Amino acid sequence: MPHPKFWSSEILAAARAVMFAIVQDKTGCTVNPRTAKEIKNVDHWAVAYKKYEQRHNMREFNLAAVAGYIWFYREILFPRDEVYVGVWLDEPNGVYYLDISTLHADEAHAIAIAVAEKQDCIVNLLSKIKIWTRRIDRKVA
Repeated sequence: MPHPKFWSSEILAAARAVMFAIVQDKTGCTVNPRTAKEIKNVDHWAVAYKKYEQRHNMREFNLAAVAGYIWFYREILFPRDEVYVGVWLDEPNGVYYLDISTLHADEAHAIAIAVAEKQDCIVNLLSKIKIWTRRIDRKVA
C-alpha cells in the first residue's frame, strides 16, 4: 500500500464517506466510491463478493484502513458503475468487513449470488432486513 500522500482526492473522499456512514450506523454501510455518497433508503439488496473481503478488528478500522482498501481495489471500484464499497460489523467477534458489493432489486437473485459467493448474509438497504444465506443449502444454488 502506498504512503497516504499518494492517495487521490477521490479515494480519500470515498474513504471519508465510509467513515462518516459508520459513525452514523456502526453496523454497516454501502458507499458509491465514484460519488462518495452512502447508498441508503433504496429497496435493493447488497451482496458482497468473497474474494474482495478484508477483515479489520474494530480497533484497527479507521480512515487509513478504508482508504488503503479503496486504493488497492481502485481499478475495480472506480471505472465500474455497478460496484460499491460495503462495510458490515460482525459485532460478536468485533470485526469489520470491507468488501466490494453489488446491488440487486430482486431478492431471489441476490440470494442466489450470495450463496454462490459463500456469503453469510445479504441486507436490504431500505428495510435493513438481513437474510442469513449461510443457512441456505449451498448445493441447491
